[in-house]
Amino acid sequence: MPMPFGKYKGQEINAIPDEYLLWLVSNIPLREALLNDVVEELTSRELEFTVAPPAPPSLPPPRQVFQRQPAKASPDDDDGGGAWTMGGDPQELIRGDFPMSSRLRNRE
Repeated sequence: MPMPFGKYKGQEINAIPDEYLLWLVSNIPLREALLNDVVEELTSRELEFTVAPPAPPSLPPPRQVFQRQPAKASPDDDDGGGAWTMGGDPQELIRGDFPMSSRLRNRE
């Protein structure tokens, strides 16, 4: 397996010097596949070593709480700045009492 990072990136693990492999395995929490290959190589070279403790699992970032801002009324609102964007009485819209111009368009 080629070394995926660091000073010896791209070189085969069996070609990397002892000192680097010993430092790597004792200081860097490696992924399982790379750790197994490095440990196997160090064992074949009959070197004593200690393995770095695994990295703690990464936690998702804390959720951000946003405060809801009150809606700002524009000066053009006829309904006092409510949620209705067409202006007028919301009950008229529900009943279907639309302005005459829209009634005439629908008949054509």
